[in-house]
Amino acid sequence: MKRLLLILAALTVTPAWATCSGLQISDAWVRTAPPGATVMAGYATVKNVGTQKRTIRDVASKDFAAIEIHKTLLEGGISKMQLVETVDVVPKGEARFERGGMHLMLFEPKRLLKAGDTLQLSFSCGGKKRLKADFLVQDAP
Repeated sequence: MKRLLLILAALTVTPAWATCSGLQISDAWVRTAPPGATVMAGYATVKNVGTQKRTIRDVASKDFAAIEIHKTLLEGGISKMQLVETVDVVPKGEARFERGGMHLMLFEPKRLLKAGDTLQLSFSCGGKKRLKADFLVQDAP
């Protein structure tokens, strides 16, 4: 019985590599969109101040039906977007979500968002704990 309890306890512990500990999010914003738009774009810098690689596996928000990570590619003079499944952030490194590069695609806003609004996005690195960050809705600089 004791052995079974130890095994069950071990299975419920989130391993260190499956958390977002050490990650910091800055310069987080979402570009305003025209009324009725079903897709918006988000940008931020994610820094890893920790000593272990972290892998972003999922981004979510109660304000959107879905969020995907995309990157912009230029093929034969044509700009295309490609889905990115995971993003690795090495120790002391950063991942930049920016215009013309890797960015967040936010699908089907659940409320009207205008410049000056703030919304929360949460990032998952696996496990149950999520890293939450406030994003400011603003016009493109």
